[in-house]
Amino acid sequence: MNLAGSWDDILVYLANPLSRELARARLERISGSWPSDLAQLKHAISLASQGNLQELMLMHLLARVLLAGQKAPKWLRTWLRDNETINVFLSELTLPRALKLRWEAVPVPIVKIDGEGGVFMMLVAPLEGSPGISMPYWSRETLEKDCLEAISQAFSATCNLGLPALKHTGFYCWPLLDPGGPPVQGRSLGLPLSIALGLLAQKSGWPKALMATGSMDDSGKVLPVGGVMAKSRVAAEAGTQLFLYPDEEKIDFTEWPLPALPVSDLRQAMTFAQLVAIGLPAVSNFRLYYSCLQNPALLLDNFNNIPASVLEWAKDRGVLEKIKSTCGSTEGFAGLVTRLGDSSLPRKHRELLASVLREEDLESLAVRSSQDALMVSNWYSYLLSLADDLQNSDASQQLKSKAKKLFRDFGNKIYVFYRTEDHRACYRRFDEDLGNCLVSLEDGPLKAMVSNIWRKQGIYLHLPITRGDDVSVRVFLSEKNQVVALSLNAVNLDVNPEDGKADFIENCLHALYLGLIRAAFVINQERLMGQAQLHEALCRYFRAVIDSVLSREIVFSQTSRDSMMTACDYYYASCFMGLEPPEALAWSSQEAGRHGGRQSELAGKTLLTAPKDHRPLRWLSQLVFSLGITCDSDWLWQRLATSLSRETRYSLGGALDHFMGLCVLSSYGTGLFENELPADALASSRIEDILLPYLMTMEYATERGSDTAS
Repeated sequence: MNLAGSWDDILVYLANPLSRELARARLERISGSWPSDLAQLKHAISLASQGNLQELMLMHLLARVLLAGQKAPKWLRTWLRDNETINVFLSELTLPRALKLRWEAVPVPIVKIDGEGGVFMMLVAPLEGSPGISMPYWSRETLEKDCLEAISQAFSATCNLGLPALKHTGFYCWPLLDPGGPPVQGRSLGLPLSIALGLLAQKSGWPKALMATGSMDDSGKVLPVGGVMAKSRVAAEAGTQLFLYPDEEKIDFTEWPLPALPVSDLRQAMTFAQLVAIGLPAVSNFRLYYSCLQNPALLLDNFNNIPASVLEWAKDRGVLEKIKSTCGSTEGFAGLVTRLGDSSLPRKHRELLASVLREEDLESLAVRSSQDALMVSNWYSYLLSLADDLQNSDASQQLKSKAKKLFRDFGNKIYVFYRTEDHRACYRRFDEDLGNCLVSLEDGPLKAMVSNIWRKQGIYLHLPITRGDDVSVRVFLSEKNQVVALSLNAVNLDVNPEDGKADFIENCLHALYLGLIRAAFVINQERLMGQAQLHEALCRYFRAVIDSVLSREIVFSQTSRDSMMTACDYYYASCFMGLEPPEALAWSSQEAGRHGGRQSELAGKTLLTAPKDHRPLRWLSQLVFSLGITCDSDWLWQRLATSLSRETRYSLGGALDHFMGLCVLSSYGTGLFENELPADALASSRIEDILLPYLMTMEYATERGSDTAS
């Protein structure tokens, strides 16, 4: 039906006294087509006056124009502005000003005299600088006293939400009621009006799929009203998707004609209204969502069960940020970090969770305890992982920048608690033990390097909470080195957290040296990666480790052993050097010719590409299987998993800086790696000689901002 046709129908209905109720129903609509021109409008007004419908038609036409704003026909807006009779509908509010306001139509379900349900519209608009409720003077003739009191209470309840905008904003409320009809009574408009005022104060609109009924008190509690079932039926006929009613109502749920939820207070009702506006397909989980949005711990527990659209809405309104309150304890912070690292969590959920903690939040958490600092480090890692998942999007670049900034800015800040007043006695004892151990140590690079940082108090120990826990060590580096803080390895060091007494303290020296080697590599990675002699020595040591593990229980033929060593060369080139298959094959062939003239068994084989995930040693096992050395693709991995510690397997998995330190330390006869590594003095000394110039030029930063133990 064309636009003019709709009004042609109205004209037909108005012309026939028997069909004027149909005309009334058409005129009361606040949506639909417009009159085609002024002539058609005047003809409709003339016909409406014959049935005492002129006032009703003009009132609803004005309401439609206010709701449409600039989208209404210009000629119609001009005619209304020049028509003085229109001003009676908006007393104390001129039409030009009214056209500039943002109006919302709020459906108010009622029970008519005959007991059937009905709906009237309340037009509402915020008035800046006019606190309180304004209404047309004639509205007192169409609304009973209890209705007017309900409107006042609705405003009080909305103000008690504490919304900042309500301090200087009021509202104009215009009930679209037939001036000639019976007045509306009751307090059931309190809930829908309160919801509308709260939404408008937050610059949101009324969801078209929502209806509500209920009385309000000044505190925001929803009180019971009558005729709920009749109202719900008329709401269902109007296509409503959710009907809100007071939770104190005693109603048989089997009779509901549409989805309905009980509400206890205004805050809950507004949340349900906003969830409807998001467009969620079902309302059955709204109560769960509301409970989670009120309880940060519950929200975090159910994070993956809440739609991303709800979480985005919560973020926009500052609700998601409340999750920070779960970080009040180290255990709570660990739970948040674990959730961010949960690979089963949808990517959008992880993005939203990553936005919860800002840099200053992480910084304050990191200095709270050593365990919290470890969690901050994990948070940084998970940010980078999320950035990789986002690939090259703008969000990915923002996350990478944030993660790198965290790592760069924290530096000396995040470990200042290691020498705080609380641990003064422990550190005094620990420093004494460490000093005695250094004195008894043979002269050499390890003693020289560790003594240097010990004298400068650059050693920071993560004391365990309970005896027997792993102990971590930190070393601060100069900002000139671009790496301002480095977390070293957990070491087998038994420290009594009450007095700082340490057993096996030589392990701490080895761990410190390992950390310095790793730092030297990180700082000078580009230059070190270009040294062929370093790779030759490291690859030699890698072959020795694999051979040592297998020789404990397997007797290989020389041919099988040569094939295994060739696979190790190819693995080193792929995982440690990062070469693509053709380049890795060329490098491994060169290595085969360098030691013993053995032939490469890889020529003509379909070469496996090194994986991007954390399964490199399993890939080595598959590579050995593809060469026909074993009959099981998981054979080598099983032997490595049962013969080597997690720390050693991590080193063999492509962590070149860690593996480099492991090679050097093996020549010192340390039990740090449970005596499971072979001693290859030639390879170790070569690697250490290459690293020494870089180790000797490192500078160490002093601790900032803490009361350092003497």
